[in-house]
Amino acid sequence: MPLELAIPSRVPGEPLCLGDLELPSRFCLAPLAGYTNLPFRLAVREMGGLGLATTDLVNARALLLGSAKTLDLVMTAPEDRPWAVQIYGADPGELAAAARKVESLGASSIDINMGCPPRSPREAVVRPSFAMWGRRSTWFDPWSNRSPCP
Repeated sequence: MPLELAIPSRVPGEPLCLGDLELPSRFCLAPLAGYTNLPFRLAVREMGGLGLATTDLVNARALLLGSAKTLDLVMTAPEDRPWAVQIYGADPGELAAAARKVESLGASSIDINMGCPPRSPREAVVRPSFAMWGRRSTWFDPWSNRSPCP
């Protein structure tokens, strides 16, 4: 019996789409805590072939309060396109407001970090996870159907 090979639905060189956002390459820079600031993202882009670069993890409340350290994390430049901002928090209203702020900054995409389960009840206040909320939740309703940002 001959071995059948699965043929991928996309050719590796084809662009990748996130909703209406077409990325120039399928290769993306994931958020790396402590590393994915603007100079690092630009250095990686200079090597070529990068489709999307994502910022470091950004606290929604700190972004809304205008924390200088947080604003440094979301700093960008025209050469840093397309770019995504990864936000986290436990309050849906704050996340919605932070998502709107990120949109106003011109982000191409918004990444909501919910993959890191909290280690303690105190952490659950600032870092929920899908394990806590479930994969299908009304938790996202404040902005999920309103944002043009994928």
